[in-house]
Amino acid sequence: MGKSALIALATVAALGATLAGAAGAYADPEAVYAAPPPWPTTPGVRHFGVMADAGAPEGAQVSLVIRPVRAIRIHGGAGYNGISNGLEGGISLVPFRTWFTPTLNADYGSFPDGDATWLARLADPSASSPILRRVGYRFANARVGLELGRKRATFYIHAGISHITGTLHDAAAALDNSTTVMVTTTDPRIEAWTVSARVGLILYFGP
Repeated sequence: MGKSALIALATVAALGATLAGAAGAYADPEAVYAAPPPWPTTPGVRHFGVMADAGAPEGAQVSLVIRPVRAIRIHGGAGYNGISNGLEGGISLVPFRTWFTPTLNADYGSFPDGDATWLARLADPSASSPILRRVGYRFANARVGLELGRKRATFYIHAGISHITGTLHDAAAALDNSTTVMVTTTDPRIEAWTVSARVGLILYFGP
């Protein structure tokens, strides 16, 4: 057999092997399209959960929890402060892998305007003011916490400071109508720093 014939035979064999491999990959799609990688796992850490808490200034909140790594916890959800429905999100640093651990926590949220007259009437049944008819605010919290629990459930207490901002609507209408001086003003912006706290529970799910 001549040299040219050997080269041709080798070329045909290589081509056949290539076609056979392609046919096998076509018959088995997983050989071509690999499954996406799973969520990164950390031993002893459940990455998803739900959280419920109550405090001031955020009212009562229900949130979803994501824990991408053991030491970081992120949450976001909705709540009610007795006046209107609002939104809140935050992040926590959980430094220790123990049943009882301190934490550092930061949150931000807002509540749109709502009627707070009924709250004022709990203290004074005759309370009525234009200012109470539109009460809303934004808040930012910086807190330290103590948390008990690790895997399935975590109970926590957080305390610190909050920065609250809002607008005092209809302030001019709330002035004493007995005055003979006409006052024209825009709604003032209010800002306050205050001590704040909350208590809550996190339930984790997953293997």
